[in-house]
Amino acid sequence: MPMKHVFLLFALFFALQLFAQSWEEVSKLYASDPDVEDRFSKSVAISGDYCIVGAHREDFDAGGNDSLSQVGAVYIFERDATGHWNEMQKLLASDMDSLNYFGKSVSIDGEHLLVGAAYRNEFDASGNLQIQAGVAYVFTRNEDGPDSGAYPLPNAGAVYVFENDQLSASTAVVEEPFVRLFPVPVRDHLQIVLPEDSSAHVALYDMQGSLLDEMTFSGSTSLPMVLYGQGMYVLRISYGNQLGVKCVIKY
Repeated sequence: MPMKHVFLLFALFFALQLFAQSWEEVSKLYASDPDVEDRFSKSVAISGDYCIVGAHREDFDAGGNDSLSQVGAVYIFERDATGHWNEMQKLLASDMDSLNYFGKSVSIDGEHLLVGAAYRNEFDASGNLQIQAGVAYVFTRNEDGPDSGAYPLPNAGAVYVFENDQLSASTAVVEEPFVRLFPVPVRDHLQIVLPEDSSAHVALYDMQGSLLDEMTFSGSTSLPMVLYGQGMYVLRISYGNQLGVKCVIKY
């Protein structure tokens, strides 16, 4: 049989296989904070149970604050055991600025996520500012997920030493993770989320044990880390008769 006939038979076989398949819509994804002209889904990528969606014209940071025109953002979704896709985190550039278009392109490969900001201005090796030179950011997924911000307080396997005895965490141990802190490290506002219909008291200390801020809240709250300088801080969370301590890095 002539080779061209063999090729045509193979092409016909694969075409029949393709048309024999059927695709079913299983989910429709939205940003948790949609806004006009965010361009959510301008870029998309998927790997296993993680889906990455870029919104390169998003104006707000992860806390809904500090509006910057078209700074851009990336949303991470994870597929749960039932097949549903849930938003896990909103990623921003550590040096976000207006008109960067962070998230205009995205790619994910295993533990690594690559995000493009095609319009960011950058300095070259000679110190000259290059307009819209563009940059790419690399993120790495931690063991709890895609930088999900879910940091369990109990059994952390660490020892904390404080000058102020009010910071002692030895009086109680939280039996299971109950709080979500994000983003960590934090730049402006630290989001603290509790289980539904629950309340807690939080206190923020510097590394010398000085109390900086405290509040009692239900559900969720935002801690204004923008008021403090770069460095490490200690967050003490009282939840019922349980107590947890977490170190927070401000950049």
